[in-house]
Amino acid sequence: MTYPEIYAAIHQQGKTTVLVVNGGIEQRGPHAVLGGHSLTAKPQGVDIARKLGNALVAPVMPFSIAGRHLNPKTPGSVNIPGPLFAAVNEAVVDSMVVNGFKNIVLMGEHGGGQKELEEVAKRPTRNTAHRACTSSSAGTSTRRLKPIFSSG
Repeated sequence: MTYPEIYAAIHQQGKTTVLVVNGGIEQRGPHAVLGGHSLTAKPQGVDIARKLGNALVAPVMPFSIAGRHLNPKTPGSVNIPGPLFAAVNEAVVDSMVVNGFKNIVLMGEHGGGQKELEEVAKRPTRNTAHRACTSSSAGTSTRRLKPIFSSG
């Protein structure tokens, strides 16, 4: 989307919720492509945003906490240490607030970083009128999020 399209979506169409989906690049066995979490994160986010009705999806964050997967015998994983992962997500939340979103949903497509995302969501934003929460990208996300954010 272009910035005029995003502006119109927020201010004219009432899309005041943004999903920030974190993917990941880690080995998941010899049968699975690297970056699978990042590849599936976007369509999952789009599906959830569509079901919510008032949400957009930010660009997928491709890296996450994957340190336990780092191994020279199974190369390809990329690890972001927990404090840096949290700091990057916090900066994204601040950016989304400035962009005009009222609700920011931090999502992790897989297990790595869920604790950090939850901690970031609990931190106050620059404007307390904005809300952040976390949710897994599982199918239950829409049912969990709709009552929270469907009113804008």
